[in-house]
Amino acid sequence: MPRIIITEPGKSPQPYRLKVDRAETNIGRGSDNDILIEAGSASTNHCVMKRVSGGFILEDLGSTNGIKVNDTLFRIIDLEDEMTVKIGADVTLEFTLSEEEIAELAEEEFEKHQQAMLPKAKNSPDEKVNKKTEEEEIEEIEEEVEHPVIPVVYNSGKSNFVLFIIFAILALALGFYIRHYQDVIAPAKATPAAPATE
Repeated sequence: MPRIIITEPGKSPQPYRLKVDRAETNIGRGSDNDILIEAGSASTNHCVMKRVSGGFILEDLGSTNGIKVNDTLFRIIDLEDEMTVKIGADVTLEFTLSEEEIAELAEEEFEKHQQAMLPKAKNSPDEKVNKKTEEEEIEEIEEEVEHPVIPVVYNSGKSNFVLFIIFAILALALGFYIRHYQDVIAPAKATPAAPATE
């Protein structure tokens, strides 16, 4: 029989024994749960422990403060012997199996279910975890591909001033060249060479 120990702040740890073939065990603040938690950081229907082939998983039921292992939020946790999971902000769940149960589960084929909650971050009890379905994420990506955002770069006032100075210098240089051409080069071409005298 798997053993669960629930520890809430200011209370003695509460041990629970479950049958190894029990399909589901609901955990939360609501009175209809199999394991009742009174801590304010737990949701009414916080999570459910499920028996799967080869072991047990703990699945979040869309709670406000989630389930965590080592301060990382998960949607589903593959429970292992002697694992500690945080429910909400301040409730711990310790999961242990006997050697006989470990041997019995080892005979079954286990498939990993564990899924981290994105983004992986520490959340305070007052923050609600932003959960999106895979379909919503795929739709957002498809919209970005269909309607790409093209960055528009605007010149700042400083860039405009620099361009103005460059054009002014070019215009001045062109003016000097035209003036030089009119005063020196054009008259020299127009004046016929004096005939050679003997």
